[in-house]
Amino acid sequence: MMSGKVVPLSLPLKQLDKNWRRFTPTGVQEQNYDRMSMMYGVGQLSKPYYTKGQMVTVQGEAYLVAYAPLVKQPDIATVIMQRAGEIQATLKADTVLQLSLLNIHSMGSMTSIKPFDMQAELAESAQESKALQQMMESRFSDSEDGEDSDSNLKQLALAIEMYLVDYDMMPPMDDPEAFRATLADYVSNPDIFKDLENDEYYELNPSLSGKPSRSWANRK
Repeated sequence: MMSGKVVPLSLPLKQLDKNWRRFTPTGVQEQNYDRMSMMYGVGQLSKPYYTKGQMVTVQGEAYLVAYAPLVKQPDIATVIMQRAGEIQATLKADTVLQLSLLNIHSMGSMTSIKPFDMQAELAESAQESKALQQMMESRFSDSEDGEDSDSNLKQLALAIEMYLVDYDMMPPMDDPEAFRATLADYVSNPDIFKDLENDEYYELNPSLSGKPSRSWANRK
């Protein structure tokens, strides 16, 4: 099976025709869900599966032969800090689909089953990408005039939480200069460390310095 002699290990989307079916399985474990998306409630691009209904048996277990694209999720941190350009549509005609054997006994159900239509598939993918981009921009865009002190606090809190995602602990809070230097890569504007109403740096809570993320969360 893994040699590709039984079924291809991969194939381009453009090779699919009307004999294929597009569907969404339930109960399939995905391992690449972005923790930033989970933290901020941002959806991700869906992962469609395609099949002709072929079944294979591996070590006594029955599997449905299906193919799915390797979906590259948008880098939310980049979008937040650099106002990244438009998210590209997930699928293109030459997108490579990878073999995915779905165990019919543990897969759950199959929903949204429909005949494969290349134009409809690409259009739906582009629409979904656009909707996700709009959601991300709505949630994470900086204030346009840059003079909203509340916006500074929100952006600073976001930078701290991004650091938590990477290191599972709070940044150094007992040294203001070390704090700003540590978060420099997580902010787009160094002025967010200041309260714009009095042009002074926000006060830090030194007791949180280096605290594990769980300990910090329990104190909120």
